[in-house]
Amino acid sequence: MSDHGQGDDDNGIVPGFPPGDGWSGPVPPGAGWRDPGPSGGGWFDHVPPGGGWSGPPGTPAWPGQGPDPGTAHLADAPAVNWAPAPAAPRRPPERTRRSRRLTHKVALTLLVAVGLAGVGGGGAGLALELTRTATKAEVAAALQAEIASRWQRLASGKIFPEAIGYTTSDEGAPMTARLVGIAPSASCAASLDPPVAGLLRRYGCVTVLRATYLDSSGTLAATAGIVVMTSANAAGQAAGASGGGQESSGIRTFRLPGTVADQFGDTQRRAFSPMHSTGPYVFLYAAGYTDGRVSGSATADPPLIDLASGVISRLQTELTSHGSACQMKDIRC
Repeated sequence: MSDHGQGDDDNGIVPGFPPGDGWSGPVPPGAGWRDPGPSGGGWFDHVPPGGGWSGPPGTPAWPGQGPDPGTAHLADAPAVNWAPAPAAPRRPPERTRRSRRLTHKVALTLLVAVGLAGVGGGGAGLALELTRTATKAEVAAALQAEIASRWQRLASGKIFPEAIGYTTSDEGAPMTARLVGIAPSASCAASLDPPVAGLLRRYGCVTVLRATYLDSSGTLAATAGIVVMTSANAAGQAAGASGGGQESSGIRTFRLPGTVADQFGDTQRRAFSPMHSTGPYVFLYAAGYTDGRVSGSATADPPLIDLASGVISRLQTELTSHGSACQMKDIRC
């Protein structure tokens, strides 16, 4: 490259370039190659020691150029106070982080294991409770509950069958009682004479179920009543308090207009049952004639008693009879 920097520059031709190759015109003042350069200064004007331009701010950065905008801008800028950057928080050593993760995993595993053990133990206890054999006390309680709920669970036609067989007391002849109608359940006050209603309410009367039956001739009628008590104990106490003798009051009749029994009212009652109980139920009846004859007092009329007692006996069977408790479909032993 030293050949390019030598030659005659009086004629404005850049030495070292052949004619037709490169720029052949006059070199603009202050630009191009300046030859010869001072010793050790290179091809450009001399750079002061330390580098950069040493002139005052705002003077040309290089000879032949205008003011240096960067220099003027920097000269006018306010001084900046530099503060050291905050130190980054030190991360715990890798061994510590691994130890913490391992501790968390172990704790979680222990919690899961304890939870599964609790669930498994509870499930095992429940399985044992469900599959164990019932005690005698539990079987007896289940049987009493089943009997006490029959008046609610059984259909009215099951409690009061359409036909009931009975026999006469004098000859033992088979007879059949026919259902006339079933009354809606009612309170003790609405279904019983006041003395009897007061006694049963004192011991816990819940409700009264009634139905009326006729004998095969249609001349005898009987209204059978089932008094539902709060418990078997309450029913037994009420029956014991009644004295068990012949009654002159008791269940009120249920008659249906338009039937053979439409004249069988309270004044037509001639036979009343003593109060007796089975389970949580008290059973009562009242019997008389369907022709409307009025009875001045209760009488011991065998045909009426045969009819009414035969009906009550069947109702007791439907509501309270049972075989082995463990053989009943509603009880599991």
